[in-house]
Amino acid sequence: YTGFRDMTMDEFMAREHGDEWVKVVQVPLPSFPGKDEALSK
Repeated sequence: YTGFRDMTMDEFMAREHGDEWVKVVQVPLPSFPGKDEALSK
């Protein structure tokens, strides 16, 4: 998955994992059809 309808991935991780999660790096992925399927294989 690439995100949620009503929040960003950063917001989700902060809400669900709070102090135990620290973002170290963020790498943008190009948008293309089938991206989610390609990343899950």
